[in-house]
Amino acid sequence: MKDIYIDPSTNDIVINNYDIRLTQSIQEYIAQKTDIVLSTFRGEWWLNEDLGIPYFQEIFIKNPNIPQIDSIYKAEIMGITGVQTIVNYKNEYNPQTRESLITFTEILDTGEKIEVQKYV
Repeated sequence: MKDIYIDPSTNDIVINNYDIRLTQSIQEYIAQKTDIVLSTFRGEWWLNEDLGIPYFQEIFIKNPNIPQIDSIYKAEIMGITGVQTIVNYKNEYNPQTRESLITFTEILDTGEKIEVQKYV
């Protein structure tokens, strides 16, 4: 699988010598896809308003239901083509900042592993 590579530090498309860089491996593709999936808000994309995580509808609320939020994240991650399973999932929720640090390991269809750590 290939996709246009997005620099994770700048969120810009990478162009080298007038060529658009593509993802170089399945691990790079799925790591980028995971970041995009977890960063997309439901209703954000006008072509499919059902696409994305329901941050405003179910997550950015007073007294959020953390187990329900975890199931939302896990379902979205498992929907990524090439991800076989998720292990070592952990959600560290901070009620003062209303921010979560989620960490998990993706096991790919190829058997390879990707360690993910993301603030949401």
